[in-house]
Amino acid sequence: MIKDYEIIKEFTSGGQANTFLAENIYTKQKVVIKEVIISATKDWKTIELFERECKTLQNLNHKAIPRYLDAFHEEKDDKKSLYLVQEYIDGTNLSELIASGKRFTLNEVYTIIKQLLNILDYLHSLVPPLVHRDIKPSNILIVNNKDEIEVNLIDFGTVNKSVVGNLGSSTIVGTIGYMASEQLMGKATPKSDIYSVGAVFLFLLTNIEPSMFPIMDMQIIIKDNQTLKELNNKDLNYFINKLIDVKESKRYPNVKEVLNNLKYLENGISIIPKVKKEIIYPPSTTKPKKWESFLFGSLILFGIMFASYVYLINFNRFSESKLVSITPYWISPIAFGIFGSTTKKENKILTALIRTVIVIGVLIFFMHALFPGF
Repeated sequence: MIKDYEIIKEFTSGGQANTFLAENIYTKQKVVIKEVIISATKDWKTIELFERECKTLQNLNHKAIPRYLDAFHEEKDDKKSLYLVQEYIDGTNLSELIASGKRFTLNEVYTIIKQLLNILDYLHSLVPPLVHRDIKPSNILIVNNKDEIEVNLIDFGTVNKSVVGNLGSSTIVGTIGYMASEQLMGKATPKSDIYSVGAVFLFLLTNIEPSMFPIMDMQIIIKDNQTLKELNNKDLNYFINKLIDVKESKRYPNVKEVLNNLKYLENGISIIPKVKKEIIYPPSTTKPKKWESFLFGSLILFGIMFASYVYLINFNRFSESKLVSITPYWISPIAFGIFGSTTKKENKILTALIRTVIVIGVLIFFMHALFPGF
C-alpha cells in the first residue's frame, strides 16, 4: 500500500526511482505511481526533474497526455519518498512493440507521427512553450482502439519551460540518437522536439535505432542507406532529412509546417521545393556581319586618310574658315565607323547613323557658336 493506493504490479525499478501500476482503494481507478526515493538519489537534479514533472502535468489538459491526479510524500522505515500519481493509459510503448516484432505500414507510421505532432503543437503553443526534450519510442504509448491507433505521450520529467536554456542552469537530458545537437549545450527549443520526431519517424520506417546510422559532422546519413525500403520516395527522404537536420536553422520552423508537409506526403503531393532554372537569355549584343565590319573599318580609314590629307599634306592651302567647314566631312565617317563597330544593338547601321547625326549636329552647333561666320 502507498497512501490510498494498492500496488498491482511494478513496471520499472531502480536504485532511486520506481514505477507501479496501482488502484485507488476507494474509486477503484487504476493509476500509475512514480516513486523517487530521496535517500537514494545521487544528486538533486533527480528530485528537481520529478518536481518539474508534477508541476507541468498539473497545468496540462490534453487527451493524449496522462492526467495528473495527485502528488505527495511519505516516510516509512527511515525511507522518505516522493510520489506522483497519474492516469493509467492501457497501452504499449513503441519500443516494446518493435522489439516484439510489430511492423507498421507507411500509412500507420503517418498516423502515429501526425498524432505525435498534434500533441507537440499543443505543448509548443503554450506560453511559454513547453519543450519535452525526450521524445523517443519508449515514451510514446500506442493504444489500439477498434483498429484505430491512438498515441499518448508520457514522461514529462524532462520538460523544459525555457525556450533557450543556459548551460550553467539547464539540465542536459535526452536520449542519444533522438536528441538534437543543441541539447548537448543545454539549449533545447521547440525545434529540438521536431528533431526527435524525425528520429522516431526514421526508427519506425527502418526498425533501426538512429544512433546506429552512419554519422558525419553529427548529421545522420540516410540518403544512400539500402535498409530504407520506404525511402525510394524522394519526398519522404527530403521530409525526414529536414526534420533531423543537425543545423537547427534548416529544420522546419514549427510543428504546423511539419503537419502541412505531412499532409502533402499522405496525398502523394511533392514537397521538394522546385529550383528555378536559370534562364540564359541570348546576349543583346550581336557580332557584326563581315560586310558590316568591312564597311565600318573602311569608313574609319577613309576619315583618317581625309583628315591626314587636309591637315598634314595641304594644311597651308586651306584658309581657317575652310578648315573649319570641312571638319564634319572627315569626322562623320570616323564617327559612323566607330559607332557601328562598338554598338551592342541589333541594327548596327541605323544605330550608328543616328548617333553620328547627333554628334555632327552638336559639332555644327558649337562651330556656329565659336565661328559666327561659318
